[in-house]
Amino acid sequence: MKTSYKHLALLLLVFIALASIFIPMSWEKDLYPKHFLIKRHAQSPPTATIKTIPNFQKNYIKPIDTKIPIAWTVQVASLKDKNKAAALSAKFRAQGYAAFLAQAPKESQMYRVLLGPYSTNEKAKSISQSLNNSISMHSIVTEYRTNEVKEIPS
Repeated sequence: MKTSYKHLALLLLVFIALASIFIPMSWEKDLYPKHFLIKRHAQSPPTATIKTIPNFQKNYIKPIDTKIPIAWTVQVASLKDKNKAAALSAKFRAQGYAAFLAQAPKESQMYRVLLGPYSTNEKAKSISQSLNNSISMHSIVTEYRTNEVKEIPS
């Protein structure tokens, strides 16, 4: 019997709590508080006008870098003579390869003849393997960072 009184008392408390929330809502004419209402008057002009629309996208969206940060090249030669390297590069270009010259890092006087760049390591390895088999020239696959390699016009 005691538990039924406890349940009845709990039900009464819940009912009083709900009544204290919903009954005052029915007494008010406006369902929303006064600070939520926006009163518009046809006679009053706007207080401020926007002359230019600010460009918020410029501040929040970074421009997309269209360069590939890491690519792969096939190094076919590294020569001291720039003219010989340019001639070898022209020979590969005549065969249909995308060949170019790059100076070796650390200000050395070596000029590398590179093919590519290729977007995947597998593509560069297949080109290197075909060169090694067809012309019996030893070539190596190197990582090509577009912001580090200084290209030299041939």
